[in-house]
Amino acid sequence: MAASAALTWICLLSISAAYISAAELEGGDFPAFKHDDPFDRFDYSFGPYGPANWGRLRGDWRTCSDGLSQSPMAMENGMMVLDPSLGPLRAEYKTANATIVNVGRSIQVWWPGAGSLIIGNTTYYIKDIDFHTPSEHTLGLFNDRFPLEMHMVHRSKNHQKIAVIAILFTFGAEDKFLAQFFNRLPPLSTKNQVFNLGEISARHLTVPLGQHYGRYTGSETHPPCNEGVLWTVVHYEGHTVSMDQLVKLKQVIESDNARPLQASNGRKFNFV
Repeated sequence: MAASAALTWICLLSISAAYISAAELEGGDFPAFKHDDPFDRFDYSFGPYGPANWGRLRGDWRTCSDGLSQSPMAMENGMMVLDPSLGPLRAEYKTANATIVNVGRSIQVWWPGAGSLIIGNTTYYIKDIDFHTPSEHTLGLFNDRFPLEMHMVHRSKNHQKIAVIAILFTFGAEDKFLAQFFNRLPPLSTKNQVFNLGEISARHLTVPLGQHYGRYTGSETHPPCNEGVLWTVVHYEGHTVSMDQLVKLKQVIESDNARPLQASNGRKFNFV
């Protein structure tokens, strides 16, 4: 017990030394306290602030309940359409400085300048990464959820368009990309404090090599649930997360944070 407490204290000291104040970030590209306005209270419970009621909490969140193109979706056989025209995934990433923040509902890694994703004639630049456990998207006849889903959020140059790469992890060996910072996840007690991670390498991020993925148009999976988001779901590339890595994540967030599945309303999941 004493050794465990000492280790926790040492970790907190090392994190605190890297703390970045909101004032230092003001005017930069980091959206401080993303989704954590005091008036933006929501959670993933079955209670009054849970997903079933998000659309009633604020007038500008009505899309969460009224939208017809909401995410996440189940990727079922009947809605999957083979589309060779999608071609190889056009994503390239590089080593860049990153910051990390525990927003209670999730861990967010802000990684601007680390690369881009090209869809059609639009280039989307990566901004941040967040994590959902269990996965939000499901695959197969029985809507099986994966233990972890990582969202790589990209925005167009004018920030008007959003594209997200969702990576679905199965249990297995630890993920080497996540290993760069999963030992430094900020505890819940440091909620909304931003810490410097230094350089995060893209060397172990296998997304650029992904040839098997699916795409559909949906929404943000949290309030305000804005639609028009281009989702790229990577599900056949053998991404694995270790039980130890998943436990570390679960220990620092408030609860499981997967939004329930949303109706497809005739949408198809094009894949290659």
